[in-house]
Amino acid sequence: MPHFTSSPLDVAIVGAGQGSLSAAITLRRAGHNVTMYERCDFANEVGASLSSASDGSRFLHKWGVDVASAKPVGEYPLGDYKANIDTHRALLASAFDHHKAIALDTSAGTITFENGTTGTADLIVAAEGIRSLFRGLICITSQFTASTCCCYRSIISATKLRSLGLDAVITNNAIEYWGGFGIHKIVMSPCSVGDVVSTYEFYPAAHNDLRQYGWNISASPQQLADTFPDLDHRARTMFLHAEDIKMCGAVQAIEDAGALGLMFGREGKEKYSFEEAMGLYKGLRKGRATRMQEASAKAREDLNERFGWSSANDRYEKLTIEEVCGYR
Repeated sequence: MPHFTSSPLDVAIVGAGQGSLSAAITLRRAGHNVTMYERCDFANEVGASLSSASDGSRFLHKWGVDVASAKPVGEYPLGDYKANIDTHRALLASAFDHHKAIALDTSAGTITFENGTTGTADLIVAAEGIRSLFRGLICITSQFTASTCCCYRSIISATKLRSLGLDAVITNNAIEYWGGFGIHKIVMSPCSVGDVVSTYEFYPAAHNDLRQYGWNISASPQQLADTFPDLDHRARTMFLHAEDIKMCGAVQAIEDAGALGLMFGREGKEKYSFEEAMGLYKGLRKGRATRMQEASAKAREDLNERFGWSSANDRYEKLTIEEVCGYR
């Protein structure tokens, strides 16, 4: 593996999600040659509603991302918090689609793809999602357990909501939580400067015992409405007219990319060898990401694990707003 002080690295990033695109930006800004590979095509909608506190948005500003083109719906006095649906699209610059990785030669730095092509790089960033193939190829075994809850993700245009007489749904730029802080809840937020409303409908997994996995599994409006039979008729009307429904850590991925940029950027190149930079990256990120993931997992059943952070009654071990937004 080369010492990267003298020349740029050839970097291969597998995946074209939020984290992958962020890593591509920060590593290209550091002068490295970056190639991205994505298993799917880009014909379908890219991204969903994303919320970014200052821990993520400060990197977007640093990298020169055109946040305005990402159409944020609002900025709140919570440490540069942003909510948007188009950040993914704003970051997407170039990638080879239909490249599903099936094998990795770590000694040669070579990736083999299902379409018969290969790619070689000095640094390979595996960012292909929770069911990562590469994790197993480097002898990391993931232990999966069935989730206690499921979620529908749906979007509906503001134009459609107005035609249904549901104007009140699109007048609030804040993220709203309906139904309490337990498993049964609906999370709703406007996106794309209010042109679209995105909703997440959580319910106990035992309700329909779905076993499908994926980010692009569609459902019908009637399926969505039938999952919540006791809802207010206005909410059911909204669900019955949803225009895109899918069964479904973005900011942690941005933080990951920021750490890569720090380790492999100008200052990192002057201070560290390649191996030292990789070790420091792991040290910077593993504990932080694990703590955030654990809090997010608990929040599926109790949103108090992630909200009401400043309450005097908070348990000492709970995640705090200072931890989330003060990370640098």
